[in-house]
Amino acid sequence: MARIERSKKYISDAMLSLLKTKSYEEITINDIVEKAGVSRMTFYRQFYDKKSVIKYILDSRTDNFIANFEPKKYTIEENILYATKLLVKDKELAKILINSDLFSLVEDEFSRVIVRKKDYSNSFLVGGLANIYYYYVSENREETAEELAEIIINELNTEYLEKEIRKEGN
Repeated sequence: MARIERSKKYISDAMLSLLKTKSYEEITINDIVEKAGVSRMTFYRQFYDKKSVIKYILDSRTDNFIANFEPKKYTIEENILYATKLLVKDKELAKILINSDLFSLVEDEFSRVIVRKKDYSNSFLVGGLANIYYYYVSENREETAEELAEIIINELNTEYLEKEIRKEGN
């Protein structure tokens, strides 16, 4: 792993660790660099502020999801289940982002994953899924990933989406 990536990992790991014991607002850059074992200069070479650290964490998770996401290989239901498993796993981070008024960063990640074409239906889909996730997290719902996937599937016209995914592959 290159030095830059290693520094980013130390900083993002430190941020995640600090978020378990302090609110986002209470965390300072000094806290982060101290926990990460890097200098302030190293921090500012990699990140603009602590919000950009959060963005990096979310981007990394989304990049990993996209790298393993093969919508044409599986049914829409299987893809939704795969996504909900990851969302359920990240519930605590999402709760922190909601409490820190940073949930819009999560919505941005939904937009990166649900890339069909820039149109009303895409905006509707992204917004709907983000809002379902927001409700799930903010209301501290306890559905399993399978139950959450079923709720989403029931709200979607999966037959239409399936046809659109297959059409884009041609």
